[in-house]
Amino acid sequence: MDKKIYNEIDTGFDTIIKIRSAIKKRIEDIEKIKISIKQNYIECIEKESKNYFGLDSVHFQNKLIELEFENMLKLYSYIDNRIYGDYYKLFFMMNDYLREKLLPKQYDSIKEFKKKISYPVYKDLDNFKVYDFDIINNIHQDVIHIIKKIYEVHEENEGNINTRQQSLYYGINLDNYIINQQHLNQELLMTNTLHRNYICVYHKLHNNILHNFLEKIELFFGQINNHTIKDDSSGSAKEFKKNPMLEKSNKENISDESTLSSLSSDSLHENEVFDNECNTLFTVNELSRQEDSVQEVFDDISKNITISTE
Repeated sequence: MDKKIYNEIDTGFDTIIKIRSAIKKRIEDIEKIKISIKQNYIECIEKESKNYFGLDSVHFQNKLIELEFENMLKLYSYIDNRIYGDYYKLFFMMNDYLREKLLPKQYDSIKEFKKKISYPVYKDLDNFKVYDFDIINNIHQDVIHIIKKIYEVHEENEGNINTRQQSLYYGINLDNYIINQQHLNQELLMTNTLHRNYICVYHKLHNNILHNFLEKIELFFGQINNHTIKDDSSGSAKEFKKNPMLEKSNKENISDESTLSSLSSDSLHENEVFDNECNTLFTVNELSRQEDSVQEVFDDISKNITISTE
């Protein structure tokens, strides 16, 4: 098989892995910000004995972040589920076809089919089930290896057909048999090319879907990261690096800032001071407590606020 084709099916999944790594990193950053915001809210509650007015707004914002983040993770699980389903269906479609078309010896030589029992059954109605990415990666690699193996089987069959053609020179009439074998081998090649095209389309589709999700989660990260300001005690803020995969597209989508020139410097200064004062509740600090304990305290305090306001 052409090396260009090998590279096409080998490298297509690498981009998906890189995007998933960027998504995972951004999810971890969001988790840190969420914990910090909750912790600062809890500290404000613990310092107050009865004047809780205004803090219910902070509680609402926390819940808003939680709900949006949960929906983000649910969407991510749905995408992962679909990716596994595509590779799973293709894997077993190839298995059924090759078991019928190949010789028993050729079929048994494909060791990837022996691992089919280890893959969880995919159910279309259970489209939020989470599959470990190692399983997704393994079944994808098996599909790639099978495609490469079938190209080798095709070349092996071509050699056998050429050998049988030599019998024609000895007066043995094998024309129809050879023609039939050539047809079957050509069918095997075309079907394998079809499967290869399927996997290439999946690469493109999954790449686009994950990239769109990465843009969504980057936007969400940017929104909640606006709550962070410089820590007065340390004079520095916790900085989160921009994703390089979206840096180019972000530069192309920078909004026109010419309208800001109409604002006076005094007005801008007042807005900046006001924003700094409002954001003091959301300073990001490194936390020593785990997220589970913070969540537990947060829920208890929220219940107390509801009771006291009644």
